[in-house]
Amino acid sequence: MPKTSTGAKPKKRALRLLEALLGFVNYELEGFEHLEKSITYRWESENSARPKLIVETKLRFLAELLQKDNYPGELTKDQIRQALNMMKDFLGILEDNRVQQRGSDIWNFTLALWSKDKTRNIERLDQEWESKRSEKSKQLQPREQPVQLTYSNNLPPAVGKPVFLANRTKELQLLEQMIRQQTPKILLIQAPVGFGRRRLWKKFVEKYSSELEMHCIPISLQVAARKGRRHLLDSVSVRLGSQYFPNLEITEKNYWQKREEFLKYLPEQIDLEDYRNNPYRKQLSHLWTEVTQAFFTDLRQLNQQVVIFLNEFEEANNELQDWMTGDFLLGAIATPRLAVVIAGDSVPQATVEWDDYCENLYLQEIWDVAAWYQYCQERGLHLSREEVEEAVNANKGHPANVANSLKLLAETRQENYEQ
Repeated sequence: MPKTSTGAKPKKRALRLLEALLGFVNYELEGFEHLEKSITYRWESENSARPKLIVETKLRFLAELLQKDNYPGELTKDQIRQALNMMKDFLGILEDNRVQQRGSDIWNFTLALWSKDKTRNIERLDQEWESKRSEKSKQLQPREQPVQLTYSNNLPPAVGKPVFLANRTKELQLLEQMIRQQTPKILLIQAPVGFGRRRLWKKFVEKYSSELEMHCIPISLQVAARKGRRHLLDSVSVRLGSQYFPNLEITEKNYWQKREEFLKYLPEQIDLEDYRNNPYRKQLSHLWTEVTQAFFTDLRQLNQQVVIFLNEFEEANNELQDWMTGDFLLGAIATPRLAVVIAGDSVPQATVEWDDYCENLYLQEIWDVAAWYQYCQERGLHLSREEVEEAVNANKGHPANVANSLKLLAETRQENYEQ
């Protein structure tokens, strides 16, 4: 039997299929209303940490769903079948519910997800894929060498999708103030899932990035927790141009070289990750402080307006959180033309060193019916003001739930009109 590939192409197909499927069930895709009877689904344990999505459909309907997504080319039914099987056999997140599997045109399966949020699931699938793919290689290789980034700042432009947002006027004004008046230097946005912290950021970028001539750099702290502190610094240098960060490159190289030396020569009974009175650990901590200082030295010399958006603070591990609230933010407040936004279900407690440069923002429910009515007009949702008010009250102003309810109501009305 030929060996199943777990390389980049199969992973991209699985990610693409999951993204399209979740976009469909979350009403994020337009023009696919005709597939609602062909791709049936329901949620199970949807409010738990591992919600399950149960789907029944045929491969040809999934292929049709993928024909109009944001990616070039189409996936064949065989490629979609392979992607589903990889989710089942390789990742272990898909359970095949069919009694007769061979020769069956109908697929009935359950996806054990990490969230109802599409982006979070895409990130987690990518992580799980790479983790499982590297398990055997990690066992065979003694120590992983740091990956040398070879990117430049010649990145392709982002897809300019319009961002629709109800209200949040004061929040956008505060973000604008950070750039125009250079205060506050640090903004902590606390909001539960569904309250639109990422959408607020995207609207800010859409509205002000060109006008204020700034570089807006979003970074997932969930990914940084997996890849390490280096991911945060390298994400910024890659976006701005690695050639502008020579000091960072030198100090990072020195850090990894010293780390490898410690791993090679220190006694086996000493744990390098143990913080308690570990001289090796203290030396590495000092070296990483030098890396952080070099990063901010290069950034100050570049002298560009930069806004760094660090999302999902609650996903950061202790080491990452301690470094961010210490050396990183201390360097940030001392760097002109740099603003840092930290967002999440929870946010860090301000320390005495940077408390005076920081402001907290708590995203609340949106009860403003007029704002939601304007939102519907901008999105082309033909609903009366009374219908909008009813949806806002029924969902208690919860932004994501109100938006989904309004979209579903408008689509239902359109279907009834066409019939």
